[in-house]
Amino acid sequence: MEMGLLLHLENKPIPMKITFGLLSLCAASALSAQQADFTVYFDKASSRPHEADVAALQVWSAVHARCNDRPVLLRGHTDAEGEASYNHALSISRNEAVKALLTEAGWKDVRLQPFGESWLVSAGEEDRARGIDRRVEIVFAETGEEQFALAQQLSAPEVFHGDPQVELCITTEKGTRVVIPAGVLQDGEGRPATTARIEVRDFYSKSECISALLTTSCGDQRLESGGMAEIRAFDGNEALTLAPGAVFSVDFAGPAAQLEGMQLFNGEVQDGWMNWVPVEPVGVTVSPAARDFGSYPELVRMINAGNTYNTDFFVTDSLISGWNQEKLRCMNTTKDVLSGMFTANKFGFINCDRFIKRDKESLRDICVDIGEDTPAGRSFLVFANSNSILRGAWNGECGLSSAVWKGVPRDEPMTVIVQRAAGEGEMLFGHVEIGENDNYRLKLRPSSEEEMEAFISGLSD
Repeated sequence: MEMGLLLHLENKPIPMKITFGLLSLCAASALSAQQADFTVYFDKASSRPHEADVAALQVWSAVHARCNDRPVLLRGHTDAEGEASYNHALSISRNEAVKALLTEAGWKDVRLQPFGESWLVSAGEEDRARGIDRRVEIVFAETGEEQFALAQQLSAPEVFHGDPQVELCITTEKGTRVVIPAGVLQDGEGRPATTARIEVRDFYSKSECISALLTTSCGDQRLESGGMAEIRAFDGNEALTLAPGAVFSVDFAGPAAQLEGMQLFNGEVQDGWMNWVPVEPVGVTVSPAARDFGSYPELVRMINAGNTYNTDFFVTDSLISGWNQEKLRCMNTTKDVLSGMFTANKFGFINCDRFIKRDKESLRDICVDIGEDTPAGRSFLVFANSNSILRGAWNGECGLSSAVWKGVPRDEPMTVIVQRAAGEGEMLFGHVEIGENDNYRLKLRPSSEEEMEAFISGLSD
């Protein structure tokens, strides 16, 4: 990570709230797809839930009894003390303990995902702070976005803590940069946040995107991605939002993000899939900050003297930024490298994309017959020469159960991937290379998760 960009995040530990028992009921309506609806806590090295949480969970289950046929996901966690293998096993035991309580209360579809120590939310090292890591989070799939989140089964995000009254500058392990201005985070009541936990997942390869069920389309238009990210902000268990009119900045890593025509999209779940909606250009006026620029490049002085670009700029300890139409130009003064940053106006899934346009004469429709009575599962059309993945639509035009893609190019190499559940813990999987023909037949076979991941990871990224 770049230490200059993490300066504000590592200055001091930020105390976090610990919310137990009935207080968790306040989160019964999740503000985001990844936010827990209810949290059960445990003592150190224990898989027995706190008694207060057991009683509160019974109340929560009774309130939601009319919906107990809908799926819920249990995310088991531990603190970071002890061996990782032990903590993973402990998170499984904690999941099982909460599943038993929910099953007894009448819940029929309880899914488990153990995280062990990989998703820590505490900011302190003392035992009281680590108590919020010893938890099982219940995610209730009530909305379409939440049901999509359950299907994704995402890995743990990278977690950053900071003072929201200070500019937060974040760099992930993959190189995605996020800059959140000071004082723009607020809670559900519109009050300024007192502490902030920023959680980031970023996706660059085709295999990462397929595993997260992230395709690249805006309506019926094909996109090419330069990087995707899920960015969320929390204060304790409560999701944070941006103040009205506020924006934050995102810089995607890798050369694809710098391609001509790239713009920012917000992700919206529609019909069980992610659809990408262009972010409207944000007009922001920022006055240059007063700084001592003795060690900075000459460009800094030119910007602040108004001699460079016809727009407004601001300067931070490590970044020079300015809005130029919908794209933010940024310079990392420690590297003298000018790169592009985008302004985002809300948290959630965002995508750095560009539209791919082709003449109608060069397009065709592709149909892949799965040969089964009932359409089920998910199908992907993966392009070899661009970071593009399109979902298939199920219909019976050319077979009993067929996946169809309309308006795809004739001259690009592609692969179709189909996967669906076949029973308790079993998956069916199949793939076919797309050549000059328009119609194909594909037989799904039982496959392990490792086999599917190995094939998907071998696709050209």
